[in-house]
Amino acid sequence: MKKKLVSVLLCTTMLIGMLAGCGNSSADTSSTKETGTETGSESKETSSAENETEGTESVPEGNDETVVLKIATILTTGEPAVNQMEAFAQRVNERSNGSLEVQVYANSELYSNAQDIMETIVRGGNVIAFADPAQMADYVPDYAIMNYPYIYNSPEDIKTVGLSSWGQEMVDAAAEKGIRVLDSMTTYFGTRQTISKKAFTNPEEMKGLKCRVPTTPLWVETLTAMGANPTTIAFSEVYSALQQGVCDGAENPLPSIYAAKLQEVCDYVVMTGHMIAPGGLEMSEEVFQSLSEEQRTILTEEAMAFAEGTKEEVLSMEEEVLQKMKDEGKEIVEVDIDAFKEACESVQEKFPEWTDGAYERVKNIVAGTEN
Repeated sequence: MKKKLVSVLLCTTMLIGMLAGCGNSSADTSSTKETGTETGSESKETSSAENETEGTESVPEGNDETVVLKIATILTTGEPAVNQMEAFAQRVNERSNGSLEVQVYANSELYSNAQDIMETIVRGGNVIAFADPAQMADYVPDYAIMNYPYIYNSPEDIKTVGLSSWGQEMVDAAAEKGIRVLDSMTTYFGTRQTISKKAFTNPEEMKGLKCRVPTTPLWVETLTAMGANPTTIAFSEVYSALQQGVCDGAENPLPSIYAAKLQEVCDYVVMTGHMIAPGGLEMSEEVFQSLSEEQRTILTEEAMAFAEGTKEEVLSMEEEVLQKMKDEGKEIVEVDIDAFKEACESVQEKFPEWTDGAYERVKNIVAGTEN
């Protein structure tokens, strides 16, 4: 019995000693963690220095989390502008070293019309739009002049106007409305032609043609002046509208027409050339200003690269698509351009909200008599 009691006492003594030892071990571990944190910091600094040595761009200061920006467009996958949006996204993502993540959503995947996209931007959404000046006119009325029918002589004139003093005034006016135009509206979207179920060569012959147009006043007034009966339909629904006879034709740059396969339900490609059409990348001014200076620089520089890349791809594809349509048996119809130009001169009278002299000023910039 005594032996058992001694054994119990010995075990109890050993257990107390072990518990005391564990307490000391805990203190040591805490000390090691603190030391380890300092070592980890040194390791990060070393890694950062190595990255800088290798030329890797650092994440812009003040932005620890990735900012996701979604490009939302009603355009179709395969169009030049969409191809260039994807290239733009890749370049921005790489240059920002992960602080920006641009995602592309084409085919009306996020929004069915351009107006909803612009409204989201004005409300401060993390969205990038590809809009034309006429769509911007809801916020800055004078912007529509950049889309005026037959105002340009060549795609290069778009960049001239966009980077002019007047063009920069438009960028500033848009910023006051909550919209940042990243590329100064210098992108050449394409020369707008007409795909139709019937041939015509002048405004008189075009009279009554139910032609699909975007839901913007300038397009409605332009096609009305040209003789057509403008019909506003979402671009994603144009194919079925042509197929079912809801409209007789549609107007758009040839690459957009071909990407949407509209030539499958129309026999005539009518070369009205009524707009050498600009476009631009827009985002929320609030979101833009919340970014670091480095991030803003990346976005604006790559947006200008987007504009140049889109212009080159559109010019190349316009020739290619026209030839494909010929090969597929579509009839290419040349028109009396002077007759259409004359008919469209009256369009400006429909927009009394434009600043006095603004239309003439843009014409002078194109003519090279004003900067």
